Amino acid sequence: MRHALTGILAGACCVIVIACAAQHHEGTAPPPTSGMAPPPDGHARIEQLEHDIAAERDKLGLAAHVETAPPPVSPMATNVVATCARSESDRCHDTCTMSDTICKNADEICKIASGLPGDTWAADKCSTNRATCQDAQKACCDCH
Repeated sequence: MRHALTGILAGACCVIVIACAAQHHEGTAPPPTSGMAPPPDGHARIEQLEHDIAAERDKLGLAAHVETAPPPVSPMATNVVATCARSESDRCHDTCTMSDTICKNADEICKIASGLPGDTWAADKCSTNRATCQDAQKACCDCH
């Protein structure tokens, strides 16, 4: 009986220690990150944004760009809004809205890529999607 009681007390102590350790771990906050840090998986976010860009690009009938050696990445690599006079027609409004979406997504890709120094894949995605943004802006500006 004495050994059983000792075993129960030892087991109870272990449960308390484990519970305290788990509670301490749950209350531990992750280290703070700067505002420019990429999401935990920057590549996955870039792929998601690129997928969205491809869908809008296809709707506009624009050709896909071939990935080439990228220039250095700057965080503000794209112009978010075409700087031309926009036509008031519904068709042109839709074209310019899609262009704006493409450029905003390309800008986010470039921001993520700038937070991944030395990552040539991410830099290439920035460059390619920046070129798609320029094509989309041209489509917006040329719409009448």
